[in-house]
Order: sequence, then C-alpha cells, then structure tokens
Amino acid sequence: MGEAGLIVSDVWMLLNQYPEEEGLRQWALWLFDAQRNFVESAVLLRAAERQGFSGAWMDAHEALGLIREGRFDAAIRAMEDLQAESPDWTISANLGRVFEARNASARALEHYQRALDLLMENGVPGRRRDEAASQLQFRIARCLRTLGRFDESRRALHMALELNPDNLNARLELSRM
Repeated sequence: MGEAGLIVSDVWMLLNQYPEEEGLRQWALWLFDAQRNFVESAVLLRAAERQGFSGAWMDAHEALGLIREGRFDAAIRAMEDLQAESPDWTISANLGRVFEARNASARALEHYQRALDLLMENGVPGRRRDEAASQLQFRIARCLRTLGRFDESRRALHMALELNPDNLNARLELSRM
C-alpha cells in the first residue's frame, strides 16, 4: 500500500474514532479533495449524510462535484442557492470560474467582484487573504480585458500585484498588455 493509501486509511480510522465531530469531516473532505481523491470525498459525503450531518460545507462540495461531472447548470443552481444563504466568498469565486469557463465574462465579473468584496469584509486578514484577493483581481482583469475594458483590466492587474507581488500570472498578463 502506498503512502496515500495509508493516509486515507488513517483518516477513516480517525473519523470512526470521533463520529460526532463535524469539523473533522470537513477537514477530511478538504484533504481528500486536495489529493484529488474524489471517490473518497463522495463516500465521505454519503456517510456524513447518513450520520445526520448537513450544512453548507456539504452542499458546496456536492456543487463542486457537479462541476467535475460537467453538470454546469445544476452546479450553478446549487451554488446560487448556497450564495443566497451564505456570505462565503469561495462560492462566489467558484460561480465566477464557471461563468468564465462558459464565456460569460460579464456574469463572471459580477461574481468575482462579489467574492472580492466578501473576502475583504469577512476573510482572515493576512497573507492568505491577500493571495486570494490577488488571484481574484487577476480573474477580474481577465474578464475586463475580454469585455474590452483595457484600462480597468490594467488597474486590476496592478492591484493584484500590490496585494501579492509574487503573483506571476498577473505580472505576465501585465507585461503582455
């Protein structure tokens, strides 16, 4: 058994040892997704549902699963429902990504701007927030460029670099302009 197999089995043993800990399930789901082990993520979601857990964290991961399956319309509906319930910036950012992938730059821009506002209002201050905000500014700049709003796009790229001078995508995009 490889190292990843050991980690998975260790996580399941830990989950079984603490069956009432919802936060532990959220962490395990994040870990499985980070490892791109979506089979384990799906099993964990079904098990959590059987155990009576529910909440936005489960709904958000199910919506991301719909995206992976290519069921974009269902994913959009699920994420818009979540967005109405929760001021989570990641939901808005993911909606932006879906609309950007569907070449709906104006709608993507709306969601990226909402995500940025939510992140700056409610996000954890510090480096992680600034890096996420920089990535959102980069995405905003791409949408603005697609919409022909080049000056605004350039300003968004400068803001991305102010937030995170190590944002290579923003630096490259700015040099191309």
